[in-house]
Amino acid sequence: MPNSLQFVQRKFQEYYVKNKIQLPPRFAQREYGFMFFDREGMVRHLGFSSENEIIDFLIKNLPAHAYYSSAYYRDPKAQRMDDKDWMGADLIFDLDADHMVSGNFTYEEMLSIVKKEAKKLIYEFLLEDFGFNKKDLSIFFSGGRGYHIHVRNNKIYQLDSDERREIVSYITASNMNFDSFIKEQLMKGKIFNENEGGWYGKFSREIRHVAILLRELHDSENYREIESVLKDAGIKNRKRFMDLLFITKKVFREGSYVSEKRIIDILADMDDPKRINYLGDEENIVTFFQLIKHFVSIDLVGETDEPVTTDVHRLIRLPGSLHGKTGFRVTPVTLDEFDSFEPLKDAVVKEFFINEIKANVKKDFSIRVLDQDFRFKVGEDIMPEGIALFGILRGFVEL
Repeated sequence: MPNSLQFVQRKFQEYYVKNKIQLPPRFAQREYGFMFFDREGMVRHLGFSSENEIIDFLIKNLPAHAYYSSAYYRDPKAQRMDDKDWMGADLIFDLDADHMVSGNFTYEEMLSIVKKEAKKLIYEFLLEDFGFNKKDLSIFFSGGRGYHIHVRNNKIYQLDSDERREIVSYITASNMNFDSFIKEQLMKGKIFNENEGGWYGKFSREIRHVAILLRELHDSENYREIESVLKDAGIKNRKRFMDLLFITKKVFREGSYVSEKRIIDILADMDDPKRINYLGDEENIVTFFQLIKHFVSIDLVGETDEPVTTDVHRLIRLPGSLHGKTGFRVTPVTLDEFDSFEPLKDAVVKEFFINEIKANVKKDFSIRVLDQDFRFKVGEDIMPEGIALFGILRGFVEL
């Protein structure tokens, strides 16, 4: 067995001997699955009747990844899904940088972006639009590059895949008749009030927020960031669009001339329900609304066409377990802690940073962990065991 694999398994075993995992509610009715360092595929259709059974399994088998089902079953150990006797399932949202972030970002930057999206999902959709209570939500850092939001409420357990898909469609705005929405705005010649519920209010509020963002980026001459924002939103003719936003227009109130302002200032500051008219023709309004939709909606679709949320049999990472591609902990985070939570400090196993080890760096890499910056170039170097573990799991380091 290669030295690197031995080292990884030893660190994982040390962790599971000393640390507890967090069992999900009704854990004995869940299915469990595991992936390993030394073999392909997943071992699943397992069940456990006690916490000690799960801990013993982790210590003896040292899986790279540990999962449990969002669903509750009468017989979770049954090998065929039809024989498990499905009883219901939590509602789970998986926000991951793999399908949420494009461009050249550092690991830390990606975590920051995904955290903002998770916060938006929690406050603007789950709590505000769907009316869930804070106590219904459980939040977990995945240990990798995202967050898992679990909703446990009697009203959602029996929802089937189609009903859950409707929730996803609402959050991602994929069910929105965008053309109809635009025409409705154009016919009225005004936008909805910011205090309205649902998507109407969201669009109205975001018009102001996005206008302020673009104005600040433009006035600080951060043109590269503007290009990135517009490109991510799928905006074509980006220079023309930005030039349009900074044209000066005469402002009228109740038919009387008031002043002259840039269109971006009118959109950002002016308390006028007809401010989208300053964008001009329908093409310009459609382009601007496309940008707004990008900011308001959330991408919940992962690597496959079927998002995690709609899968009533989905396996999700076991809280307290270690992530097999980082060595970081799948960490529960309360809503009160969420703003101050820092994955590269709070999800790091601090015991792994007590001792150092000599390692062979195969690829230059850097990371900020526990408020320390670590940078390594190709060749032999001394590093904390926790960094060596991360580097091995990411393919940057070997022993």
